[in-house]
Amino acid sequence: MKIKGTETSKPANVRKSKRIDYYSKIYCTKSIQEGRTEEYDVPIELMLINISIGGLGIISERIFEKDTVLVLDLKLEEVKYEKVYAKVMWVMKMGDMYRHGLEIFNVSGRLYKHLGALDNSIRTTV
Repeated sequence: MKIKGTETSKPANVRKSKRIDYYSKIYCTKSIQEGRTEEYDVPIELMLINISIGGLGIISERIFEKDTVLVLDLKLEEVKYEKVYAKVMWVMKMGDMYRHGLEIFNVSGRLYKHLGALDNSIRTTV
């Protein structure tokens, strides 16, 4: 069954940078879709599964449609980053969960340097 805003597979060959396996809980504080903003009194917990300089791979119990902008709070190696904006590029249903590919579009200098410093050997679980 196809769900609106989902893809049956990830887009091929659109990666701008290499993904690194990185496992952590991150939190969505707000979503923006078609001009409608939804703020969450209790942030939505998401599971980060991989990361790159330009994007994030997440798994969620909740579906976010393609082109939705998420405002995220995350921690990388004990460094907190707040109000990271990421756009949903694709969605794939996985059993009762949803896998999302996100593109970060306001990468701060500090976050950009941190992401650039991560290498392929890092595998972190939080």
